[in-house]
Amino acid sequence: MSTLWWVKDVRAGLLPWVLPAAAFCGAFAPAALSGAQAYGYAATLAGPPAHLPAAGGPAAYVPAAVVGLLAAAAARAVPGRPWPLLVLALADAVLRAPGLLLAVASYVAATALRRPTPFALYAVPASLVAVIPQPGAGLVSALGGAPLFAWLPLALGLWAGARQEVVAGLRERARRLEREQEVRTEQARAGARPDRTRDARRRDTPGLAHGPAGGSAGDQRDRRKDRSGGGTDSRNG
Repeated sequence: MSTLWWVKDVRAGLLPWVLPAAAFCGAFAPAALSGAQAYGYAATLAGPPAHLPAAGGPAAYVPAAVVGLLAAAAARAVPGRPWPLLVLALADAVLRAPGLLLAVASYVAATALRRPTPFALYAVPASLVAVIPQPGAGLVSALGGAPLFAWLPLALGLWAGARQEVVAGLRERARRLEREQEVRTEQARAGARPDRTRDARRRDTPGLAHGPAGGSAGDQRDRRKDRSGGGTDSRNG
């Protein structure tokens, strides 16, 4: 049991850091990977021609680290405030390239935005950013990036959100049943207390303690006198 509780404590301590770590690492792929293709509006404006595959590597680590730190800080506010992470992921997908950070943001949007309007406000721009070919990227690459970085994470997030709602409903039902059981137990105990009090009063009262067979103290004295008188008459006879 101690080992199980230790595992639960470690898991509870690590869970708040899973999303920030995923957002930080997602900022490095694919734009900062070694040999990555130089595409994206920022690479087109500031770097070599977009058709040259020379953008990845150490030169891309600095912007990736900056975006990763900002994304990790924004992820700490999820689920209360998911929009900073979502806006940052969309801007990064436009300026650099759609990547794993957009996938993380899509998953967060599907789990945190439960209303249709806010969900559509993110899902439509994310799909457009992922599917529209950027400078240096072909149509085939864009069409493959949309399902990978937008649609699949959105579907997984919707499934995870629905599962969380079901689990939360089952837990609430279990807590409600437990409270009802406690109330019934307390009512049963309260109903048993008057019976115990009445029995205690009967034991404390002499006439009630002996019951109908014993009778009161006066009745017992009368019966003893009758028995004594009957015995005398029989002897005299």
